[in-house]
Amino acid sequence: MTAIDLAARGLARRALAALSPCLFSELSVSDVAPEVDRIATTGHAAAGLGAGHYVHDALCDAALLAAHPACVFQSANGRIFRLLGANGAISVEQCGAQGDPAGTNLVNDQPAIQAALDYAAATGIGEVVFEQRAYSVWATQRVNPADQLYARDGHPLTVTATVALRSACGDSYLNFRGRDGTSMENDWYLVKTTAGDAAPNAVWRGGGLFVLGDVGTLPSPLSIEKLTIDHVHLIGGRARTGNHGWPADPATGDGWDVTDKAFWLQDSQIGRIELIGVEIAGFKGELFYIGGAQPAHEYLLVDCHIHTTNGDALNAGGGGGFLTARGCRFGNAFQAAEVIGGIGQIYDHCRFYDSDGGGIGGGPTGGFLYNYGHAHRDPALPVPFAQLNDCVIDRIPNFHLGSWTRGTLTTIDCQLNLPGWGQNIATDIDLEITAWADRQAAYSVVSLSGPASLTEQVSGAPAGIYNQPARSIRIHVRSAKRTQQGRDANSGFFNSIYFLGGHFEAATVCLSADDVEASRYVDAYGHFVELPFVELARRFLPNPYSQPDGGNYSTPDPGSTDTVNPTTPAHLFAPTGAGVVEVAIGNNHAYVHGQRLRLWHGGGGAGDRIIRLSPGNAGLDLSAAVELRNLGDHVELQWNGQTGAWQRASGMLPAAAATVGPVDLTDIPDLPAGKVTSGQFDPARIPPLDAAAIGSGVIDAARLPMPDWSSIANRPNFASVAISGNYADLAGAPPLGLLAGAPLAAPDADRIPFWDDSAGSVAWLGLGSGLSISGTTLSASAGGGGSSAWTLIASASPVGVPIVDFTTIAQTYADLMIVFTGVSHDHGSNAYFDARTSNDGGATFSGTGTFASQSLAASTLFFGALLIPGYTLGAGIMFGAADNHAASPGASTASARMLPWRADGGLNGLRIAMSAGNFDAGTITLYGR
Repeated sequence: MTAIDLAARGLARRALAALSPCLFSELSVSDVAPEVDRIATTGHAAAGLGAGHYVHDALCDAALLAAHPACVFQSANGRIFRLLGANGAISVEQCGAQGDPAGTNLVNDQPAIQAALDYAAATGIGEVVFEQRAYSVWATQRVNPADQLYARDGHPLTVTATVALRSACGDSYLNFRGRDGTSMENDWYLVKTTAGDAAPNAVWRGGGLFVLGDVGTLPSPLSIEKLTIDHVHLIGGRARTGNHGWPADPATGDGWDVTDKAFWLQDSQIGRIELIGVEIAGFKGELFYIGGAQPAHEYLLVDCHIHTTNGDALNAGGGGGFLTARGCRFGNAFQAAEVIGGIGQIYDHCRFYDSDGGGIGGGPTGGFLYNYGHAHRDPALPVPFAQLNDCVIDRIPNFHLGSWTRGTLTTIDCQLNLPGWGQNIATDIDLEITAWADRQAAYSVVSLSGPASLTEQVSGAPAGIYNQPARSIRIHVRSAKRTQQGRDANSGFFNSIYFLGGHFEAATVCLSADDVEASRYVDAYGHFVELPFVELARRFLPNPYSQPDGGNYSTPDPGSTDTVNPTTPAHLFAPTGAGVVEVAIGNNHAYVHGQRLRLWHGGGGAGDRIIRLSPGNAGLDLSAAVELRNLGDHVELQWNGQTGAWQRASGMLPAAAATVGPVDLTDIPDLPAGKVTSGQFDPARIPPLDAAAIGSGVIDAARLPMPDWSSIANRPNFASVAISGNYADLAGAPPLGLLAGAPLAAPDADRIPFWDDSAGSVAWLGLGSGLSISGTTLSASAGGGGSSAWTLIASASPVGVPIVDFTTIAQTYADLMIVFTGVSHDHGSNAYFDARTSNDGGATFSGTGTFASQSLAASTLFFGALLIPGYTLGAGIMFGAADNHAASPGASTASARMLPWRADGGLNGLRIAMSAGNFDAGTITLYGR
């Protein structure tokens, strides 16, 4: 020791004896007089940074000194002093933090921040303050296996006691780095998954803030009764690469790294969490993660922004807690939210955005039962609602909502799926929705489904416990529109407003809409059974593929009975020719009492094409026949649950529509004064009279009904008339229409006579492509010219080839669909399905869009479909998904792909290609409708 050192130490002792302030680093080499119990410092390691007061009291012992050397010192003469909180708070600077305002990441403040947290926990100090804008926090080394949940090593920061973390300068950022200060994007390492593993095999990054509460028998009060983070931000600096495979790949470190959770509470108990004005961003795993059985009683998030990860932004899936989020944003993630569980949730003016998926569901209460998604509640507790108040879901193709959800939503480029994540039931749901299509096309606004059968077993439950029909649901779509940009880009809702399937408790499900635009209003699929109560939209805006009111349609032949089984509240008939088509309604589906059905005349060409609903036709309960004669004529029916038939609803036919038979006088509208001439009724307003009701007087023959020829006695027998006779000379002969005066030679085949106007004569009608007659039945192998059902166009079972082509596709359908059934490939590693288009019948193909929702392992059998609406247009979008299904029935949450395409003049060729290898199993089928 030099003379200079001795002199410095002597000066320090003399200063302390006079109670002169000094640095914390100088205190341990100084004597403190016995009468001094409190000392002030000018800083921790440097003047002006971390100044504080230190006290000698009953807490000051050797154990406290050994555990917290950054906050406790022992003087040269053996006295122990500890850091004293100011108004119950200490700063991380008082524990040695230097801060990193320049963002160099050259100084590691992790030890100082952790020291502050640990000291606050040991001494009951309730607040840790961050005085500067930025800090660099380097990762610590993980020694324990990854499955040791409660081990603290490897976690950068750990909270174990009630505390509030607050910024003293408005906003403070904790930048989490690798072990040597480098970016954790690449500075990950491997640890053993379990202690029994022979070598390290799991990626470890460690996340950000690890919250370790009580385990086992719970104390009172809890160790962490309340954890508050106020404008202290957790920034990881990791990128979202779009690889959401988990766990992360040990070779590349990429994927969903379940060890890299930014805010991490799992399987331990605390009281309440409050995050106020907090940004959490840039980690490879969940950003706000609450896991396990009732880990926290209550959560409050206010003005938080949680974003950028390969995993979930918001994952508060632990059962039991009540979550409130106000003015928060969650996004740029694989799932913006994965929240199932809790006694209740409130989302007030929150935004979920730019993610592959996500979802929110109320309940369960009392912990999970049978499986993670099983919806159940304790009837003795309040309803576990998830309340969404004016929330926005933006550019998330599929967002799931589970049971007990209610509120108001705006969706942008999004389809809502109910129930979420394969839950056993959708129940107690009440939603008001405003939907927009902007930069991407969406399939439908809402997909609502029940189980495929009433004996569909609940996963993980004892035998005999079945999934339940959807019930107690009201959904109202206020509007579903395209933005102007969406209109310019041909985006939109290319299927329907409501997409329905499965079993419903139909009387308790009500669907409605105000002002909407889509290809259809309602589309029912697959195992559809009951039609819930669906109110007709107040205003339905058609697109090029739409029917009036967004309904279904059929193209019946004259002289036939068209039996429809409505799955939507509207149906259009477009007869193939002149004549009468009788309408009957089948009993394939069940309906709710009061359900309305609007039937339209869709025109179709020259001649009287009459759509007739006659009393006695199947499914109808009418007092008189109803005829629709002209394009646009329509009538409304209403289902009577007591009689089990459709009856005439209130409301009038257009003036062009005629009524045959007894007239319901209540259905005759009042005539305007201008229609009554000089005290006489306009004869055109007088309904036809029944023949039996005609009395004496002069009768206008034009107003008499046509006689029933079969009821006329002594009518001539035309079978005895020679062919050379003149039919027109036979008095009282019935009109023979096309055959009058025009005998035809036998065609030696089944044919139909028709009038050839260009030749001015009668001829036999020939059969075009796809048409045939067998007996008295006319069949169309290519769909009959526009049926709403899917028609097989072509099918292939490729083996040993890398492509499947569908060429010269006819332009006679509205939509196309490619169905994949058990398709696989022989490539030794991952490969993808590509879809390519042609507008020259398949001579050339261009444009590649990857269709499969994930990489395909060679052993995978993929099932799914690719829908192509409006393929005859010059541009559009393909939409669909395919995924591995080992068993039937099966369903999955594979993200759908939307592939924009262009084909001037319309698309008439399609190619499905492997990115590598060849197809080796399955069937690829093309349908049209």
